[in-house]
Amino acid sequence: MAEENKEEEIIPITPPDKINLTKKIRENPWMLSTVVFGLLVVVLLASTFAGGITGNVTKEKAAGNLLTYLNTVADSKVTLNDVKDAGDMYLATIGFKGENLSVYVTKDGSYYTMNLMPLSLTGQTQDNTQQQKDIPKTDKPKVELFVMSFCPYGVKAENNIFSLVDLFKDKIDFKIKFIVNVGGDDIESVSSLHGLKEAKEDARQVIIMKYYSDKYYSYLKEFDNTCYPLASDDTKLDACWKNTATKLGMDTTKIETAAYGKEGIDLLKADEAVTTQYSVSGSPTLIINGVQSSAIYSGTSATQTAVCSAFNTSPTECSTQLSDSSSSTSSGNCG
Repeated sequence: MAEENKEEEIIPITPPDKINLTKKIRENPWMLSTVVFGLLVVVLLASTFAGGITGNVTKEKAAGNLLTYLNTVADSKVTLNDVKDAGDMYLATIGFKGENLSVYVTKDGSYYTMNLMPLSLTGQTQDNTQQQKDIPKTDKPKVELFVMSFCPYGVKAENNIFSLVDLFKDKIDFKIKFIVNVGGDDIESVSSLHGLKEAKEDARQVIIMKYYSDKYYSYLKEFDNTCYPLASDDTKLDACWKNTATKLGMDTTKIETAAYGKEGIDLLKADEAVTTQYSVSGSPTLIINGVQSSAIYSGTSATQTAVCSAFNTSPTECSTQLSDSSSSTSSGNCG
């Protein structure tokens, strides 16, 4: 019986080098929340099957543990502004370099995360259904697909929607938008989940959209099929996108110069502003006439139905049946 009551051994994590908390969040907001929360889920599940996280401490004690840890790893002083009971966890508001950050702490005071995501699909399904109903109708629906160029789910979503773009042509206003954080005026200041190579490709694509709009989708199809699989090899990737652009009659030097300079950065800033406006955080995200739709996760025909619901008068293209394929269905997201 003594073994059953024995506390689970906790292996301490060695504090990393000093970090700038807000800089880390801004540099990789999606990765930080996903990775940290992923680790938290593993810990919580393991603890649950072992008999649950052992005991609760007061919110003051939990916040004190958090503050002690963050002041060990942060490169500037962290202060506690507030802490409250948030149900299964404590929610602390900390001050760091003049900003307020929200952090969740487990009630045993041992683990923290910057973000919580619901595990129940019911509420999400209800929300998505409501959003689908609320899509306003227009003569020419505005359809925006928010992606990260090296997100596998974003690439699948692009493949999902290509046939719709080919079908509706100029009857819809379709645009690809990129999920990025821009911290300065050069390409090195652009943060994207999959690193600088993704930021560069995002920048190249916004320039191609501007100067070679009639060739953009041909480029994107070829890039996704041929170049995206080379993402792990920078040399092959660079040669691939240039070869693709050259075959389509594009000036690769012009693209690079514009993409990595002020012109490309300003275009990415514009995408960032729209991303913030719609509170988009995951790739892919589909916005139709300003309203988020989950149809992109259900295949081409579901996306077609969602787009058709946004017309004041449905065009004949809505009666065309498009086939779904498992390769074109997005079953997850980068976020």
